[in-house]
Amino acid sequence: MSGGAEDALDLCAGSGIGAFVLSRHSKRAVSSDLTEARYQICGFNCALNNRDNVEAVASDSTAR
Repeated sequence: MSGGAEDALDLCAGSGIGAFVLSRHSKRAVSSDLTEARYQICGFNCALNNRDNVEAVASDSTAR
């Protein structure tokens, strides 16, 4: 990938690992899953791995 992307979306993201990979090639990556629990896990993993360009959202709650 030469130029990268502005935004990337990882659907059914689980722990957010796909969004972490996408964040290497985009300015922002969004990790989306159905449950609040997955949102919490991804948020924890973002903090643990210093991924400040990854945003976690859960579809059964408001966007974070």
